[in-house]
Amino acid sequence: MVRGDRLVAGACLAVDAGVAGVLFLVGAVAQVVLLRRAPLEVLMSPVPVSALAGDIGWLVGLLDVRIAASFFACVTGSVNALARVLFSMGREGVLPAALGRVHARRGTPVQALSLCLPLVVGVPFVALLAGSPGRSVLTGTITVSAFGYVLVCAAVPLFLRRIGELTVWPVVGGLVASGLWLLVLLVALGGESWQGGRAMSWVYLAVLLPGAAWAVWLALRRPSRLARVGVYDEPAVASVLPGSMAA
Repeated sequence: MVRGDRLVAGACLAVDAGVAGVLFLVGAVAQVVLLRRAPLEVLMSPVPVSALAGDIGWLVGLLDVRIAASFFACVTGSVNALARVLFSMGREGVLPAALGRVHARRGTPVQALSLCLPLVVGVPFVALLAGSPGRSVLTGTITVSAFGYVLVCAAVPLFLRRIGELTVWPVVGGLVASGLWLLVLLVALGGESWQGGRAMSWVYLAVLLPGAAWAVWLALRRPSRLARVGVYDEPAVASVLPGSMAA
């Protein structure tokens, strides 16, 4: 029963990833081809994809709805991931214990969500409200995301080594992926103005320094807390696959 559930879960994940990959590739190729032939006023517009639709009102509205839904999905995923990290670190004693509390009735990490949701949504909202161009805000948020991908890819082999599951391919994949992301980031920053990604790079590094200093302090004064990082949030088979508890 458990083996069958694993096969079904693996097949569903493979199909989802394959369909999503095809959609992304087709959309990216279509966008590149269309934008390459677009006039300059379209390329300089706040939303070039919508500008490509021209005077077709219903198509512009449909594209705007799709873009809004995509941004909402990105915000939801980012908030969920950040809340899980803060919640786990609160339970592990790395961050204040209040972040590890859950709602009495719903069981959701309400304290962690209350902290990360205003940050994820509020920072770009305030930037836009202050008059920053939408393109600069988008460039800045993408830059921050790229830094996060670099750190995650580099940390994968280290985490797998801690839990005793390190093999050769995660090391190779982590190094290659982090190197490629870093290369893309450096190339992108080379042509950006100080109002875009380059400024956000320095802001990201400045925000990262207190966390690095806190990690060093824990390593020197509370090494047992760092030793528990990541263990609490590691899912068990029973948490992922239905029917495994009975097996």
